[in-house]
Amino acid sequence: MARPKAFNTWTPEQQEAWREKFAETQRKYRAANPEKHREYVRKWRAANPEKHREYVRKYAAANPEKQRKWRAANPEKFAEMQRKYRAANPEKVREKDRKWALDNREIRREYRKQWYQINKNRLIEKQCKYGAANRQQAAADQFFVMAGAAQQISEAIGKPKQKTT
Repeated sequence: MARPKAFNTWTPEQQEAWREKFAETQRKYRAANPEKHREYVRKWRAANPEKHREYVRKYAAANPEKQRKWRAANPEKFAEMQRKYRAANPEKVREKDRKWALDNREIRREYRKQWYQINKNRLIEKQCKYGAANRQQAAADQFFVMAGAAQQISEAIGKPKQKTT
């Protein structure tokens, strides 16, 4: 139902009444034909990705509380959406992260301090395990170095070869 040709000459009340009647007609049609409407919307979005993206961006900017509520109610869906976006746009994500890091140095510094205080014991344990493993490996390496040196000395002196295990 297209707008009548003389629509602009109508009074504001007449225009509003026509808009309400038109909206009601559209609601009834969508309710009666949900599949046709869904297909129409899918085709329109495919044909007008920029317009759709702009609409979504404006809606999100105008309704941040609705967005927060949806994210809180659907954490799995939100995480999946983020994962897909990050996989598809690594350069954009990297650039956005870099800009945020430059703009929020103090916040990052404070966050790192808090994280370190929270995880201090875990980090110390991890370092102790790593250090113990390194010391053990160094001792094993030293043993084989010494065994190799003893082998060379034995060969130089001419004594029989010693077993090294």
